[in-house]
Amino acid sequence: YDQLSPFADTFGATSQMLLRDYPNLSDWLRLSLDELSERLQTVERAHLPDPHANARKLQAVARQSYPLDPQLKPVIHFLLTHTLDQINAAQKQLDRLDRFIAILVKDDPEVQNLQSIGGIGPVYAAGIAAELRPVERFLQGDQFDPNTGSFSQRSLAQAQAAVGKLAGL
Repeated sequence: YDQLSPFADTFGATSQMLLRDYPNLSDWLRLSLDELSERLQTVERAHLPDPHANARKLQAVARQSYPLDPQLKPVIHFLLTHTLDQINAAQKQLDRLDRFIAILVKDDPEVQNLQSIGGIGPVYAAGIAAELRPVERFLQGDQFDPNTGSFSQRSLAQAQAAVGKLAGL
């Protein structure tokens, strides 16, 4: 299923609906391409760019899949739906945790500054801020200068390099 990728998100709503409602992959072959496309459009509320392409991929999945022993089908279906339930429960917990972190850091100026960078949201920004705090520690202590053979106060450039080194850059 995952190798042919009939959907962009293997665990998206449409994919989960099909895996739950059609535990027997051969059911996908019994439907005509138009019927399967129509069902996909109904579930996706007409958001699929090319439902026929998705339907073709689903039927290819059904044709290329290893046939299961009929006695195993109910067990596999139970395990699959149970696993999907666990994934959905974990996702809901992550969403709640993300909202909680966003509330906690909404007034933090350093987090707000990090969020101004494209692609960095409140959770990622909070993680970066937590890893780097207190930022003053990067300026503290002396730095050995191999050219002079002596220690001197760290420069801003050296402190920035230390932050980059910590970040793995």
